[in-house]
Amino acid sequence: MRGMLTPEQEKIKNQLDQWIAEKLADDPDSPWHGLIHMGGAKKGSRVQGLSRPTNFVALKNGVKRTITKSQYLRDLTNPLAQYIIIRNYWKAVKNVFAQEWANPKEHLLVKNIGILSLSILAGAILDRCMPRGKVNVEDMVYYLHQAKTRFDWSVSAEPGDHSVKGMGGVHAAMIIAGEMASELSDETGENLMKNLQERLLAESQS
Repeated sequence: MRGMLTPEQEKIKNQLDQWIAEKLADDPDSPWHGLIHMGGAKKGSRVQGLSRPTNFVALKNGVKRTITKSQYLRDLTNPLAQYIIIRNYWKAVKNVFAQEWANPKEHLLVKNIGILSLSILAGAILDRCMPRGKVNVEDMVYYLHQAKTRFDWSVSAEPGDHSVKGMGGVHAAMIIAGEMASELSDETGENLMKNLQERLLAESQS
């Protein structure tokens, strides 16, 4: 019957975050391929020699945050284009945080707090890249390098301003993402948010 949606189209329409997260898990070209525990007994995965440090629900929730946070991502009308730009972002994350990504037992980057924080940060980075038409992996690497040193993702890090150890939940993730976003500046060296904040505070004193 004409007008009926396929099951995939239904999912895209009603559960875009889940569709994108599933593609991130299944796509051989995705940095998440082979890392996502989709459900069921983790013991079985260990017996098969598989290491899947990330829960699918955490990734899906992260994708949902990115879609909600980014203004320009929602302007793309093709879900595959939305998927590709999110995949490019996570490729950039894997590139910049190579040590943390490769050692999930020693770092919190691909655990719940890391996924949520970086997914929120993704919104800020995508909204810097997309208006300029710069959506390749290297374009996002540029910004992620600026924010990389703001926090220590090691599970053995000493408690302090730079450690995320012991932090959890949406509120903590928003703080982490906000602090990382405050480190971002464009090619001119201009930090837009810091400059905007200074201007607003100056107006309040005038």
